[in-house]
Amino acid sequence: MTIEQQLANVMAAHQKWIDTDGKLGLRLDLSGENLWGANLRDAQMYSVDLRGADMYCSRMGNVNLRGADMRNVTLIDADLTGVYFTDGVDLTEAHFVPGGYDPA
Repeated sequence: MTIEQQLANVMAAHQKWIDTDGKLGLRLDLSGENLWGANLRDAQMYSVDLRGADMYCSRMGNVNLRGADMRNVTLIDADLTGVYFTDGVDLTEAHFVPGGYDPA
């Protein structure tokens, strides 16, 4: 199973959690995960836990990260075009290094 297939499964549970104000589904917890090159474009990642995740070269265009916990996340060469970093996103000690992202 690819990382995208695994993410699709947990994202569905997270969307249910969002839609039901936490009554059903599960809050997405990707803390410490290796998400190298993951395609997360247009994902609704409201209040996701990404503490310590390695998102090297991830494709995150237009992702909604409102209220996300992104302490110590690594976003080296990630595509952050149109990402929503709003409403309490915690980027304490996050690692941002722009560079040679290649969408091909």
